[in-house]
Amino acid sequence: MAIVYKAFDPQRRIPVALKVLKREYLHDPQFRARFKREIDIHSNFRHEAIVPIYAYGQAEGQLYLVLGYMAGGSLEDRLRDGKQMSPREVVALLNRISPALDAAHKQGIIHRDLKPSNILYDEHGLAFISDFGIARLAEQASQLTGNIMIGSPAYMSPEQARGGITLNLRADLYSLGVMIYEMLTGTLPFFDPNPVRLALKQITAPIPDIMAANPKLPQGSREFILRALAKNPDDRFNTAADMTRSLAEIVSGERVSGRVVQASSAGQAPSSRAAPSTATPQPRPLKPAGAGPGSSEARPSPEKVPTPRPLKAPASMPHFPLTSPPVISQSSLPGFLRPFARYLRPPAWLRKPAVPYLTVPAPLRPILGIFGVPNSIALPKKMPGWLFILLIILVILAVLVAIAAAIYWLIVLRPSGSTSGVWISFALQH
Repeated sequence: MAIVYKAFDPQRRIPVALKVLKREYLHDPQFRARFKREIDIHSNFRHEAIVPIYAYGQAEGQLYLVLGYMAGGSLEDRLRDGKQMSPREVVALLNRISPALDAAHKQGIIHRDLKPSNILYDEHGLAFISDFGIARLAEQASQLTGNIMIGSPAYMSPEQARGGITLNLRADLYSLGVMIYEMLTGTLPFFDPNPVRLALKQITAPIPDIMAANPKLPQGSREFILRALAKNPDDRFNTAADMTRSLAEIVSGERVSGRVVQASSAGQAPSSRAAPSTATPQPRPLKPAGAGPGSSEARPSPEKVPTPRPLKAPASMPHFPLTSPPVISQSSLPGFLRPFARYLRPPAWLRKPAVPYLTVPAPLRPILGIFGVPNSIALPKKMPGWLFILLIILVILAVLVAIAAAIYWLIVLRPSGSTSGVWISFALQH
């Protein structure tokens, strides 16, 4: 529902992410309300592991949101092409984001769209939860979304796929469980190219055996996934911290199949293991948030996030941000070349385009408009950069060939002594 630009904050002197509601949604009251709700959620709820908000407002009728710039990419990038993460890396990530998720749940905020692309990393490698655009305040009436199924089918809980029921925090815990499964195995527990069939699988398909997908996982991983992806919300974990603590105990060897055992000092597997239990483990009392398994050190205190406020206007722009757009960093190339700036750098040739559309230069719009060419030409979302450059080269070659053919026809084939006009008239008549 929005486009995100990399921008520059002239007051803080740092790069930021500028999230702007798409123009086609400006007159849709539902999308405007949903975008404003994201602003309200970010304004009233802040955490060290949630993408910070610096400013928000409206410029020329267009809503925008200024967020912290995450230069480290997303979790989706790290899981691309079936890549896996070690169990300890998964626990480290959960230790980072689970307190933020629990804090949101305590305030009645349900994300409803947890997935790897919404876990972003900053330049230091710290993870942040992003995109609360379709988060839902539990106490708020569902007048914005009604019974519409919202979310990503691959990470959607069964009750979310059914629709028509009130969701609670365990919908987010299910999505977190799907992410854990994908991080540990490199594959999704349920997949279908058709989103409707995929949503039905979330409701009816049995939970796959994670040990079959990755036999190297520690004992107890199967029981953990069975509880994390339980079809009945009441059979899942109570909190994200509970999930993190349970997985950490499995990884460290302290708990196997629901029983606590003592691992050997040499790091080998315990000598006696209990048979896998089919019963759902009873939730255990929460430990203090600062304590982790096998660690006596407390977690660092949450960093202070600046209070959201609109950017102050400089002297030359007294009405900013109501009448003047935010400052967006631009390249030094001429205007008509800026859409191609990303492709002029060799590292971008193997990546997909950064611009979703091409803007036709203003002088050419009246001419091209006669042939029905729009002012903005949409690009395929998955078009790689090298293919885009190849298409441009082919178009240029086609134009050059057409010009060469015209010159050859007018000069070489024209009979001696005849003018170009007479030759063209003769060719048209015959």
